[in-house]
Amino acid sequence: MRKLVALIAAFAVAAALFAGCSPGGSSGEETRAITVYYLRGQEDRLKEGLLKPVELDLGEDTDALHAALSAVTDEPADADCVSAFPRDVRINTYSLADGVLTVNFNSRYKAMEPYERVFAKACLVLTLCGLDEVDRVSVFVDGMPDEELLSPDVMLFSDDDESDYERQLTLYFPDTSLTFLHMELHTLTIGQSKSLCAYVLDELCRGPQSSGLARSVPEGTEVLSVKQTGDVCTVDLSYEFYTNKPDTVAGERLAVYSVVNSVCSVNGVKAVQILVDGAKLESYGHLDISSPLKYEAMLDQDSYDVQSDTVQTLYLRLESGDLAEFPVMINRDKYLTREESAIRELMNFTSSFGYYSPVSEAVELRSVTLENRTCTVVFDEKLLYTGSSERLNRSLEAIANTIASCGNSDRIVIMAGSETAFYAEMSAPDMTHVIG
Repeated sequence: MRKLVALIAAFAVAAALFAGCSPGGSSGEETRAITVYYLRGQEDRLKEGLLKPVELDLGEDTDALHAALSAVTDEPADADCVSAFPRDVRINTYSLADGVLTVNFNSRYKAMEPYERVFAKACLVLTLCGLDEVDRVSVFVDGMPDEELLSPDVMLFSDDDESDYERQLTLYFPDTSLTFLHMELHTLTIGQSKSLCAYVLDELCRGPQSSGLARSVPEGTEVLSVKQTGDVCTVDLSYEFYTNKPDTVAGERLAVYSVVNSVCSVNGVKAVQILVDGAKLESYGHLDISSPLKYEAMLDQDSYDVQSDTVQTLYLRLESGDLAEFPVMINRDKYLTREESAIRELMNFTSSFGYYSPVSEAVELRSVTLENRTCTVVFDEKLLYTGSSERLNRSLEAIANTIASCGNSDRIVIMAGSETAFYAEMSAPDMTHVIG
């Protein structure tokens, strides 16, 4: 019998033991609690069983059904277990009628491995059927039925036609213009001798399969070791990862985050610590890599809605005081002008890149207008309290460059209250203090 089947059979026995604990999650109105089922961490699964029931207390007015759906698809607070649902699998809608709960997931549900869907459905059904009002669960994907009328007594783990060792890995490679990362699925046959994270890194080093994507890991880089402790995966790469690093700011962040986003796609990994030849580095070019880094959705263009979002270049401040270009996806329909969307995105920018918004959190944006190809941006007076005159000048340049990159203006005026802080004929960004 296949190894996967044997492993699942062991999990099924462990799951059956839960029946004695009563998977019914609601413990009555007095306690106002639900039981949510998660996957145990990799190290505990064989000795403790695959699924772990976690009791969550509810507030007096909390909707138990909504709370259960949110909890089972979100990462648990318990560090010893993980959600069976990847972060990009979301619930679009749900409805309850005559004891049947219909849960409609987004299309990313179908991208899960067959065995992952089995585990996810088990957690979903055991959790939701523990509520008094739910007898069965039907799973839909983008409005189409996937599996209907599931209940705890029929959630038997079964084999599928897929090879024991065949897995589909999610990798992230940059596009050839070094703008964003894009997801690429690699299907390969694996053994039990090393972890999925190690296979992911090996595939990254081999490079992409699609012609529209570029290699992200510098040439010559070798994977020295991969170790997962809790939800943090420590990746030790050879010195070539640093000595052959890209010579652009964009290349640096895409090299680092192709590793981070790819490894974080493995279930149970929430952050990645990058080492180089066994040492923890403070920085990789302009990026701070001294601490574990989490998946960064801002770099994943596939996570955006291409129907309403468009690429916009922001100009951000680096620790050195220079500026760097940073492409983001903005909702072009959210505000009256693209310029306002861009400026608000610039002001609200937060990430772990080591780049910073050039506008202080204390500053308030009052208006952005575009008339006769003149863009006027009005902030409150606190814009002038940025610090040194040099830092203020870099901030004004960053704002003006961001507006100019929208391509709709020939003249830019920046106001701080009633005072003109910046005025220039400017149809394209000024690259004087922007490092490439």
